Amino acid sequence: MPGSLPKGAWIPQRRELTAEEVGLLRFLTAENPDLSAQIDALKVVARCVCGCRTVAFGKTYQDEPIDGDWEIGFQGRADNGTLVGVNVLWELLCCS
Repeated sequence: MPGSLPKGAWIPQRRELTAEEVGLLRFLTAENPDLSAQIDALKVVARCVCGCRTVAFGKTYQDEPIDGDWEIGFQGRADNGTLVGVNVLWELLCCS
């Protein structure tokens, strides 16, 4: 499910991840140990301007959200019929 976020789609919000966010990220990255190993170090750095529950992660509170295409996308319906979706935009910040 390809997709993208427009430039400037973020409002700064600096906080720790909730237990639910950590659990969801662990589920989504269960088959990729390199990504899964980074979860405990993540911070929330921004939220979507539209008011949905989309958040952007960084390694520090000083990180800025990235704009671009997402790498993991899922959608479905909750028990009450509400459409829900998860999109993960992941940028690996590695140095050699």
